Amino acid sequence: MKKYISLLLQILLLVGLFIVYSLPSAFIMLGYEKIGVIAIFLVLIAFIGFYLSKTNTTTFPKLLQKKHLYYILGGYLAIYLSNIIISPFMKTDTTSNNEAIYDLATQINPVTLFFLLCVLAPIGEELLFRFGIIRLFGDITQPNDKIKVWIGLIISSIVFCIPHSPDSIPAFFAYTIMGFFLGLVYVKSKRIEVSMGLHFINNFLAYLVIVFASHLL
Repeated sequence: MKKYISLLLQILLLVGLFIVYSLPSAFIMLGYEKIGVIAIFLVLIAFIGFYLSKTNTTTFPKLLQKKHLYYILGGYLAIYLSNIIISPFMKTDTTSNNEAIYDLATQINPVTLFFLLCVLAPIGEELLFRFGIIRLFGDITQPNDKIKVWIGLIISSIVFCIPHSPDSIPAFFAYTIMGFFLGLVYVKSKRIEVSMGLHFINNFLAYLVIVFASHLL
């Protein structure tokens, strides 16, 4: 019984963290950009506190190795190729989630957009969807938990897709596949910083297009 209560509490914690994670975007979209920026940093502090409380980490993480950079590069190529394969099946050139980001980009400071897309999203979403959800099912460092971890990986990929408002089946698969590769990089590298790095690269390249080459959209 205690096991199920503990699981329920952990799920409720993740739901609460997701609500907290959504606050900066909500403030910014309502026109309260300065409050949104402050909220971004407060949310980052909250998420880092969540991570530290679950790992009992008291030292700085080790620097990433060359193999971790290969994971990031391979993960990005996998996401990019999957988008190329799925794009012909899309009803429009982009998803409703991306359209919302494009619209938001015309209303706020590029620096605010950077912190929202390239700082908050990689850190918050990786700690929430990868670190938070996958660890509910199994420990990525334990070989005996391999099947449980894979189940967690699949479920986390689907859950990751939902908040991105997929408006079609191809869009659903696009975000789910992206979530899968982000999770796979985390599971294989056993470093949440690696999936954060992949998420950052993916969002940063999109950010550059939005800010400096919006005429191509």
